[in-house]
Amino acid sequence: MRPRKPAWLRLVAPKGSETLKAVVCACGRWVVEDREGVWSRWDAQVLGAAELPVVLILHRTLAELVPGVHGCRLVEVCGVHGLHADGQYLAAHDCTQGVIDGRAYKPPHRKARRHDLSFLPSSSDIQLTADPWSRLLFNQQEGNQS
Repeated sequence: MRPRKPAWLRLVAPKGSETLKAVVCACGRWVVEDREGVWSRWDAQVLGAAELPVVLILHRTLAELVPGVHGCRLVEVCGVHGLHADGQYLAAHDCTQGVIDGRAYKPPHRKARRHDLSFLPSSSDIQLTADPWSRLLFNQQEGNQS
């Protein structure tokens, strides 16, 4: 008898997802199958900062879970580049190796999912004209003065 599908897999790979599918491997374990580009299989255990040393010692490939509009997408991590202490990762599936203990997927808070728009220049009203719709960027205004 195969194990039940974890409920959190529906958040990672929803029913209509084209790229991520939750399937049962031939070894009997639930895996997340990435069908974007080259197909790959990932263990259905979310790994955090506490499990990263074990993964690196075992030389397992990692993929970061990046939340999106319709489920998640996976971004492969190359070595230690791209690892974040607050990131959530999946380890590559290997039927001959045991599963690294992890936890269930927890989507980030809504505040964390908002886009950071601080890089955009701010604007101010031009006081010289009567047109209320005219605006001038601070960067352009500083460039004209010099």
